[in-house]
Amino acid sequence: MEKVRKTTPKEVLHRITPKRRTASSKNLGLAREGKRRKREQGKSTGIHHGLSCVDLRGSLAMAGATPEELEAYRQAFLDCLKPRDKTESKLARGMADCLWRREQVVHVQAVEYTLGLKARLMVAAEPGQAWLGEVAVARLAIDVFNKAPDLSERLTKLNGRFGRLAWLFLAQRNEEEGFAPKLRWNEYNCHMINWSAEALGNPFVTPGQVAQALLAELKEMKPASEWNWQGAEARKEARVERIKEQMLREYQTDVHPILRHQAEPITDLLKRGGSTVLVMDGGKTEVKLGEGEPQQVLYMAGGTAQVAAGIAGSAWPEWREKEVEAALRQEYLRTSVALRGKGTVGGVSRADFLQVFADAFAPAGSADPGDDVTGPSSFVTGSPQAGSSQVTNDKGPVTSSNGPALPGEDGKRIKAAANAAWEMVKGFEEQSRQEHESVKAILAEAGLSARQRLERILGVISDMEESVLSACERLAKLQQKLCDLLGGRPWARESEAVRPRQGLGRAGWSLGLAELTPDRAWIDPKLRKQFREDLRLSAEPVPDRPGGPRIRYQGAPVYEFVLVEEKRIVNSE
Repeated sequence: MEKVRKTTPKEVLHRITPKRRTASSKNLGLAREGKRRKREQGKSTGIHHGLSCVDLRGSLAMAGATPEELEAYRQAFLDCLKPRDKTESKLARGMADCLWRREQVVHVQAVEYTLGLKARLMVAAEPGQAWLGEVAVARLAIDVFNKAPDLSERLTKLNGRFGRLAWLFLAQRNEEEGFAPKLRWNEYNCHMINWSAEALGNPFVTPGQVAQALLAELKEMKPASEWNWQGAEARKEARVERIKEQMLREYQTDVHPILRHQAEPITDLLKRGGSTVLVMDGGKTEVKLGEGEPQQVLYMAGGTAQVAAGIAGSAWPEWREKEVEAALRQEYLRTSVALRGKGTVGGVSRADFLQVFADAFAPAGSADPGDDVTGPSSFVTGSPQAGSSQVTNDKGPVTSSNGPALPGEDGKRIKAAANAAWEMVKGFEEQSRQEHESVKAILAEAGLSARQRLERILGVISDMEESVLSACERLAKLQQKLCDLLGGRPWARESEAVRPRQGLGRAGWSLGLAELTPDRAWIDPKLRKQFREDLRLSAEPVPDRPGGPRIRYQGAPVYEFVLVEEKRIVNSE
């Protein structure tokens, strides 16, 4: 039988039969039911941030809450507004869901920062990255706070949606006059009154997508005979074709569409009989454009870590960073409720930050990528130490102890940098807690009308400027502490300010401490005060310019990947 299996073609051995269709349909039904039960229990782990979940119960694992707490929150909101009919009930439910997301968005940002920073420093501390310079590691750490989704954009969406729902609710009672005069209305959101409660409370998903998702939950599965099996190989081929189309479309001009430098268009290269090889996913995926001999190799990346660190595109294991971050996220989603009140952010404690900073910035001599080096001792596979937190991925358990011993002045500087990073993420968590307590107090206060409650809540959530400025100040403090740490290293006092191993920029310039130094406006008290005053003055309304309306920025194209390294292949002929 084993011999027959080896000699039988794959398409015959794994052919689709009625019996297999029936068995697959049954197994899929059981899996679908199990997923639904996990969502209803608030234990879904297949989410990233949870803000766009159609069913809020699917996001409770990220929020660290239970279904009972969500229902109690909704009921408290309904009890305060006392809706009079179905329309008001729908609007009140939409406002409750929107406000729940608004209270969680800052917490989600803190979790994303924490997991991203820990994963990146864990990868930087692995033996394979021992050749990385300290400046490159520091730039990788700072880039985590730049690559995360824009917090102000999320806040603006949620605040605008809540304000419009509150206006519509008051309009049902003829109490809307003078409420939130700065709200903007257009043809899209003026029809919100007709949306479902789930669509009203979710500004991250269109009403059509919400309706489609809700309809899919009610529908029975398609018969197995109607399934359109695609498979991993077909999906991979479709992705390769999509990448080819995008590259050929974007490389029509003489200017590189992403890096904006002069480059030979790929289309011209193909006409001459040459080809280009695109390397992605850490070398796991290669896409060849053209049929001739390769003339150039382009290393593509999904993020900007390589560019930020000033290292070669093929040098940073982006795929490994994603694996570690996904493992950390899964561990947090499984234990988020149990970790409440334990002083952690995203399942990470201050001691964990001290450990990863100590390993990533441990003093070491210069090393080349090909050398046989022994990197940092932690975060390797093996048995976890006593009192350590463990995360498991496909490469084995990843451990982090309760905190290393950091003797000497260098140890003090490492600890100061780790504490600054902890204050950065902890500040977001504290802001989320304060907003939750403020809204809870407004809902519990007696003797307020519906309009008074909505105005006070809108006043609490609309104060975004101070939170954004505070985040910028905390990030500048982290940059300063990293500069203090690296400035105390022996190489910083040498005649050559930066050794070659500290990383080279795109054009070949050395990356030194000047690249990490924060703007003085964030660290100098006098300049910071003046900056805040200038910002307040710039926020005041300015008359429209003469000669017609202003042109609004519509955004830049979003790319699935970016070019981080280019190699030319020159034939010996």
